[in-house]
Amino acid sequence: AMACGCPVISSDRTSLQEVGGDAFLYIDPDQPIQIANHIKRLLNSPTLREEIIKKGYTQSANFTWKNALDGLLANIEDVRNL
Repeated sequence: AMACGCPVISSDRTSLQEVGGDAFLYIDPDQPIQIANHIKRLLNSPTLREEIIKKGYTQSANFTWKNALDGLLANIEDVRNL
């Protein structure tokens, strides 16, 4: 979504904060009112919406196939060196 210019509201659980960095608005998934509040914030604040979209483009640039392959090859090399 962030690579397509959509502002993202995400759970604050698991590894999603590592993926989103400061490009996501985070919520506690056990608190549905937080989801509604963030949706309202994005709808009512073009400035916030554009900021999150811009950060999303920047953050998504870190997730390329080349980066994934480089990480995989580094892990394979580490295993080979055991």
